[in-house]
Amino acid sequence: MEGDFDSNNKEGLIRKIQTLYEEKLQLLQNRMAETRSALESESKGSAGDKHETGRAMIQLEQEKLGTQIVQLEKDLSHFQRLDKKGPYKEVRSGALIETSGILVFIGPGLGPIEWNDKKIACISLAAPLAKVLLGKKPGDKAYFNGKEIEILSII
Repeated sequence: MEGDFDSNNKEGLIRKIQTLYEEKLQLLQNRMAETRSALESESKGSAGDKHETGRAMIQLEQEKLGTQIVQLEKDLSHFQRLDKKGPYKEVRSGALIETSGILVFIGPGLGPIEWNDKKIACISLAAPLAKVLLGKKPGDKAYFNGKEIEILSII
């Protein structure tokens, strides 16, 4: 795995992450528009307990979607402001870390994503693995879940 990634690869990964955020946001916004239409349809229906229950369920769904949209917009804004230039001398936010076992990008907490036929763990600074890796330099070793992880490069 060593040497597979460089700053050009990282730029592509950053574009992929940006696209993932935008796609998720669009999906949530589309679902919000669908619930608005459903609420309008419910409003035109007949009155009664069933009608009120349907409206209440749709309104709860709208609130949930609204919360998710706000959080995703906040996460996207944070990602866009993140210093992602690299290469870095040590593991920090915005770094793509090539290890003896996995590729890790510290910034957005998106979880694992596929990119360039590689699985990359996109984790936030608050993730336990990030806490173990922070401040490490190429050649350093870290231990996580009983396994040794060697830092090969930091981009």
